Amino acid sequence: MDNTQNQPISKASYLHNTMILNAQGPGNPEPVKEEFTGDRKTLITILLLILFFPIGFIVMWFWSEWKILIKFVVTTLGLLFIIFIIREFKISMPDILTTVDPVKQFAQARDTQRRSDVNVISSAIYAYITHSSYATVNSLNSLGITTLCTAGSQAIGTGPGQINLEDFLVPKFIAAIPTDPSNGNYAVCVNDTASSRFTITATPELATEISISR
Repeated sequence: MDNTQNQPISKASYLHNTMILNAQGPGNPEPVKEEFTGDRKTLITILLLILFFPIGFIVMWFWSEWKILIKFVVTTLGLLFIIFIIREFKISMPDILTTVDPVKQFAQARDTQRRSDVNVISSAIYAYITHSSYATVNSLNSLGITTLCTAGSQAIGTGPGQINLEDFLVPKFIAAIPTDPSNGNYAVCVNDTASSRFTITATPELATEISISR
């Protein structure tokens, strides 16, 4: 009779046998890769269509499992919505291009500055010629403004042939005489000598005309 089966097993042998069984067993299974289900894809696609619909359209066509008919319906509704927005707010392609064209944006900003400067200069001249201490029959002439608008205009500045208004207007009526934001000049002319009516003009970049008369 073989008595080896009844012999006690040492601790080391037990651990060795356990390791062998574990090695032969199923072991630790590989982690199961989680895949997007149809419901999750649908939810993600809808969220992208609402929040980032250009990306949502791409995801809908190339990633979602929607039927082709549904894709066509959603695309058609999206295009109709875009057309409605354009028509409702009267958005045109030139407007869109202008908003993304930095050159035109800077030009518009300079024209806006010119309008503001023309208004400031005209207000200072008007304050001077209507002030009790300076008002005369021909107050514009005292400023050196003599050119009739029908004949042309005089550039405002400190250069040769220009009208220097600083000595008359700064600082009592204006802090400083504005200068053109680029290389142009503001100009002034007389509309009517008797009533001291005058016009200040600027050379615009995009606008058709920048002027103010008082």
